[in-house]
Amino acid sequence: MRKKRKAAQKVKPPKQTSLSAINIPPLHITFPITLHHKSENKFCYFCDETHLQKYMERCGLKIKDVKITKTKPKEDVQNV
Repeated sequence: MRKKRKAAQKVKPPKQTSLSAINIPPLHITFPITLHHKSENKFCYFCDETHLQKYMERCGLKIKDVKITKTKPKEDVQNV
């Protein structure tokens, strides 16, 4: 005799939540420091100077190889 299988249960997907209820601060407030790799043309954003220093040590970057600036605010884009 064959074993009886359990009936498959239907799984309902989770309900969609509105993203308008989540307040995310702008990029220039969350990550005020920008690092630009001159050789790779790559931008990195940091929340404070300690994270920036750790990244530079980890990657072996020198001050003359990068450009460090304040993050500029982006224009607000509203969904229409």
